[in-house]
Amino acid sequence: MDVWMTWAKRKAKCRYCGELVVKATPMVTGKLWRKGNPESRKINIRFYWHPQCWIKQGLDYLKEHPYYAGNRGRKKLNLTPEESKLRYKLLRKYAALRQRITKLASEYPDNVLPILRIEKQMAETAKEIKKVGGIPAKWYIK
Repeated sequence: MDVWMTWAKRKAKCRYCGELVVKATPMVTGKLWRKGNPESRKINIRFYWHPQCWIKQGLDYLKEHPYYAGNRGRKKLNLTPEESKLRYKLLRKYAALRQRITKLASEYPDNVLPILRIEKQMAETAKEIKKVGGIPAKWYIK
């Protein structure tokens, strides 16, 4: 949604308090754009607020959803520095093997044996990774 402040060019009903926004007074306008049809991206809905009502609405939202100072991102694994280095090396090895398979499959479609050999190495590497911190969640088929 796009939101901006402008002068009211006509009467409009405030979305928060329900009273009219008088002509030639400041108001906050919002546009909600249609996303479904790429050929026809017409405006779906327009919203109008008194500037004070828009601020009150935002503060009401913040009261309902208080600030939470939690950690962002993924949780770290409890690994020693040596285990962390080993895991990083194994993950790099696995990625390099996966890249080699992609290259072999795209260049030479009849390279079945080398691809099978690399897949065997990938399985062994995945077993080693499982011992050091577990297999990444992205690898599981959903």
